[in-house]
Amino acid sequence: MTIWFTDVRKIAFITFVTSLLGLLIPGWNSTQEMIGLESTHPQSKLWMTPMLVLGYLVTATMPMFYFALFRNEGTLHLPRRFRPLALVGILGLGLYMAVGLSEVIKILRPLWTETKLFEGRSGATSGAGAVFAELSNLAAILLLIAFFRQAIDKPHAEIPVSRLLSIATKAAVIAFGLWSAFNVVRLVLSPLVYSQLRNYALQVGREPPQFGSILAEVIPAVLASTGLFIAPYIVYKSQARGGGKPG
Repeated sequence: MTIWFTDVRKIAFITFVTSLLGLLIPGWNSTQEMIGLESTHPQSKLWMTPMLVLGYLVTATMPMFYFALFRNEGTLHLPRRFRPLALVGILGLGLYMAVGLSEVIKILRPLWTETKLFEGRSGATSGAGAVFAELSNLAAILLLIAFFRQAIDKPHAEIPVSRLLSIATKAAVIAFGLWSAFNVVRLVLSPLVYSQLRNYALQVGREPPQFGSILAEVIPAVLASTGLFIAPYIVYKSQARGGGKPG
């Protein structure tokens, strides 16, 4: 069991597969929603298509990082100074997974007795997507656990990595670093957003939103984005700065 939990390449491959499965259904649903919106609002095509492509590129950086980590030869021993950071990622993704698990149960409960989880119905498709997303989160946690357990005592050790992993790591750090920063800003500005929405709702005679509902949307996004960001960040800060070896 100890060897399995420190085999970064094996866990990276599992994380790569589960992350792809976790992105397929949400990506398909987003594409269909965009196509439907463009058909009813043709003028939105000018900005919606680039946003959709950008979203694909950002989300693709993490599976590519996992794949490059799997393809990287040799044992990836990381400096012990990153163990606390890995632990933060484990706790953050664990909390996010716990929140998502309650949603999965809600989705699967009406489908459980019908045994139609993977059939073409919209509810069953949502259930499959939720399950794949949870498996992806679990695999990402296992990868951080492997990082935590493989830490070595040399505080300033630089880890040689392949060129593919170097490029994929930088892309994931940039993409999810920006995404994490955006979500943190959303969290900080939540009270201001709530105040503005509340004032507007009172002006038009509607019931103002609950502050808790805003936090319930923002906090999971912060936990997910920062938790996923930590793995490539650790590799990026640990790798040798010599440009990486071929492959």
